[in-house]
Amino acid sequence: GTNSVNDYHYLSTTYTNENILTYNVRIGKHEIAALLGHSVQAWREDLTNAYKENLSTDNLYELDAATANPNATGSAAEYALQSFFGRVNYNYDMKYLFSASIRYDGSSHFAANHKFAAFPGVSAGWNMHREAFFEPLSKVVSNLKLRASWGKTGYDNLALENTEGSYEAGKNYAGEAGILNTVLMNRNLLWEETTSTDLGLEAGFLNNRINLSFDAYYKKTTNRLLNENLWSETGFASIKSN
Repeated sequence: GTNSVNDYHYLSTTYTNENILTYNVRIGKHEIAALLGHSVQAWREDLTNAYKENLSTDNLYELDAATANPNATGSAAEYALQSFFGRVNYNYDMKYLFSASIRYDGSSHFAANHKFAAFPGVSAGWNMHREAFFEPLSKVVSNLKLRASWGKTGYDNLALENTEGSYEAGKNYAGEAGILNTVLMNRNLLWEETTSTDLGLEAGFLNNRINLSFDAYYKKTTNRLLNENLWSETGFASIKSN
C-alpha cells in the first residue's frame, strides 16, 4: 500500500474577563444593594493540516520525506461577546421588595450597526406574612409572598457567515480559478428577543414544613433567528433572517 504522513495542528483559545462593583447600604428599615458590571468573552480557533504520500521509509514522519500528492488546508474562526450590566435591589423592612436590572450586550455575530441591544428587567415582591394584620395566622401560615416579574433576554443564535457571507476558493463556471459565495449574507439581522412576564405566589405552612409555589407566566419570542427558504433560482437554499 501507499504510506502517508499527516501533520495536524489545532489551537483553541478562550478567555473571560469580568469586572463587578457592588454597593450595599442599610438606613433604618430601608436596604439598597446596587451592582455595576462589565464582562467580555472571546474565543478563537486555528486549524492547519498538511498531508503527503509516498515516504521512502516507514521510519520517517516528516512532510519533506514524502514526495507525492501534497495537500494543505487551514482555517480560523473567532467570536466575542461584550456586556455591560447593572442591577438595583431595594427592600423595606423585608416586606416590600423591588429589583430593576438592565444588560447591554454586543455580539460579533451581527453587523456593525446591530451588534448591541438592551435587555431590561424588573421584579417586585410582597411578604404578606410580615404585615401586622397577618399575626393571627402566623402559627399556621408561616410564609406568604406575592411576586411579579417582567424581563427581556437576547439570543445570538447564528454564525458570522450569516451576517458577512461565506466564500470558498475554487473553480467558477467558466473553468477559471475564483471565489465562490457559499452562504448568503444578511447584514440586517437583529438579536432574537424573548420577553417573559411572571406572576407567582409562595406559601409556607406549619413553620415551613409544607411549602407551595404557584406560577403563571407568559413568554413571547420576537425576531426569531431562522433559516428562510429561498427559490432555487437564487442559487441558495436558504438565508438566515429574523
